[in-house]
Amino acid sequence: MTVTIDGSAGITTPGVTDTGNLSVTDTSSLTGAVTQTGSSTAASFIPTGSSVPANGMYLPAANTLGFATNTTAVARFDSSGNLQVGGTTVANTAGYVNSRTNARAWVNFNGTLTTPITPRANYNVSSVTKNATGDYTLNFTTALSDANYAISISGYQTTTGNVFAAYAHGGTYTTSAVRVITTNSTFANTDAQGVSVTIFGN
Repeated sequence: MTVTIDGSAGITTPGVTDTGNLSVTDTSSLTGAVTQTGSSTAASFIPTGSSVPANGMYLPAANTLGFATNTTAVARFDSSGNLQVGGTTVANTAGYVNSRTNARAWVNFNGTLTTPITPRANYNVSSVTKNATGDYTLNFTTALSDANYAISISGYQTTTGNVFAAYAHGGTYTTSAVRVITTNSTFANTDAQGVSVTIFGN
C-alpha cells in the first residue's frame, strides 16, 4: 500500500483509490517509505529504529535521539540532554559549549569577604570557598572534561597594599575545582579586593 499526503490523504491499493482525509487515532505502523508533500501535525514523533539511517533521525540508545546524514551518525541528544557532535559533547542544559576558543569557566569576586563568597559575576562557577587569607577554592558548576586546562589569574587592591602575584595552588587542580592564591610583594598571602580567574580547556 502506498500513502501519499499532499493536503488531504489519498490511499491507493490495486484497483481502489481513496481521496478523503486520513485520520489515525490509535497506534499505526508503516513499513516502507512514506512520501509527504504537504504539512502534518502530531503530538510527538518517535523514531523506533536503532540503526543509522541514510538520512534522518533514529534511536541509538534508550532515551537518546540521533541524527544521520549520508549513512553517517553526525549528532545526538543523550538521556541527560547533552548535545554530542562527532562523539564530543558540545553543549548541555547548563549552556556549556565545548569549544576550545571559549572559556570553560570564569569568575570575578571580592577576596576580602568571608566564606562562602558570592561572586560579582561568573560562568560555570558554583561557589567560591575562602580557605584562609588570600587562599580560595573555585568549585565548578559543570565538571571540566579533564584537568589539563590553562588558568589565568589576576588580583588587585583599591586601598593600601598591592597584590604582587596570583597563581594556581597545586593542592587542588581537578576537573571539579581549582585552588588559587593571591600574595603581596613579599609573597605572603593577602586578600585581594578583586580576583579574576579565567579557565580554558578541552
